[in-house]
Amino acid sequence: MTFARDREFHPVTDLFGVLVHPQAAQSAAVFNEGFRGEQFRPQWRAGPFTAERIDTTAGTVSLVPNPRWWGEPALLSRLVFRRIDPAASMPAFANDDLDAVLVGSHERLAAVRKQPDTDIRAARRLQVIVLILNTDATGLTDPAVRKAIAQAVDRGEWARVRYQGLDWTEPVPGSAVYFPFQPQTQDNVPVTHSVDAARATLQAAGYARDADGLYAKDGTPVAVRYTEFGNDQMGQALAATLTAQLQAAGIQLQVETRPEATRQQALQARDYAMMTFAWSPAGPSPAAGLCQLMCTDSPLNLSGAGTPALDERLRQVGRIADPERRAAQINAIEKEWLGHYGLLPLGNGPDMLATRPDLANWGPAAFAGIYPDWSEVGWTRAPRGD
Repeated sequence: MTFARDREFHPVTDLFGVLVHPQAAQSAAVFNEGFRGEQFRPQWRAGPFTAERIDTTAGTVSLVPNPRWWGEPALLSRLVFRRIDPAASMPAFANDDLDAVLVGSHERLAAVRKQPDTDIRAARRLQVIVLILNTDATGLTDPAVRKAIAQAVDRGEWARVRYQGLDWTEPVPGSAVYFPFQPQTQDNVPVTHSVDAARATLQAAGYARDADGLYAKDGTPVAVRYTEFGNDQMGQALAATLTAQLQAAGIQLQVETRPEATRQQALQARDYAMMTFAWSPAGPSPAAGLCQLMCTDSPLNLSGAGTPALDERLRQVGRIADPERRAAQINAIEKEWLGHYGLLPLGNGPDMLATRPDLANWGPAAFAGIYPDWSEVGWTRAPRGD
């Protein structure tokens, strides 16, 4: 593969996250239909395991060591993936039908803690949770209002509510593109939490407080719509937390709840003002997805924040070969972009798994977990029932 002089991209490894066999990509029809149902197509695959059986009725995939694999041989004699309803996964784990189960709530954590011979493994999740402020929405077109909101939100309190009961704490993130454990990360959020500073921002922009303590300008109150998709208790608790935080700064938050099924339609129509959103990266370098997040003409820039000048700088990031210079430019761009107050990083949260104590080399693994090396997973001693 070669690149034209003006089309180079770094890091080049970002272009090869997944390699596809040429026969699998011979046509759109083959690519879309060639792996459906029980068609495993071992001739199109490579890896330490190959399929023994795919049972679409039972919802299981059984894998065995691949005799044609040229790398390190697998430690396990069989690997079974099972499709199961989340509500049924905890009883299945308790009955030894599963050797590992996800823990995503304090209820599930409390349940697995009651199980004997259970190891709970946790690490920072490869997820970025952010507060989106639609710069074109009613109530949010004034940058001063968006800045005041960013100052009024206590992200530490938001995290304590979100992760209550999970025995999880984390520092407030300073970046939406780098994780706190990455050496390139910097605190690019231009403001810190301060109710007094939020009030001062509004007052400097010509807003005045009324008798109820809420700010208004030219008879129009500072009122912002917040959309919660779904109707789960945690989402409602976080909405109430944000409502109280903004009210303390004189900003009215109008919470609306919509069905989860309407989320995609709302995103496409940009029919929201404030909302929380989350995504997971494809790898440790943010260079490939940076323009998707921040460029003004990107449909994935959910806030609409940015400028044409920033767009041009964003499109040049991939041409910087030196990784330190590239990271410095990414941080500089993000700091300026976050200064438009269209997005506020909220947290990452835990990646938490309950396993049998003797299951080795399996659990939260940050970027290594995107493409796990299943050949290294094994038992330190024979599992129960074997």
